[in-house]
Amino acid sequence: QESLFKQYGIALSRQTMADWVIRCASLFKPLYDRLHEVLLQQPVLHGDETTVKVVKEDKQTSYMWLYCSGTDSP
Repeated sequence: QESLFKQYGIALSRQTMADWVIRCASLFKPLYDRLHEVLLQQPVLHGDETTVKVVKEDKQTSYMWLYCSGTDSP
């Protein structure tokens, strides 16, 4: 990401982008909590566990869990 911005003349460090992600995560927490609450009220849930490579850590893997329901709701 950093090198992509640099190609366009934008100096944006990884640390700055990481700080933005952390700040956004805290701002989106109320939305996450509400979506979690609504999801748990659904009669059926579908889940998927996906592995994600950690940047610059060849032997490190993280996990992402995704959930959805079978109904059309938030």
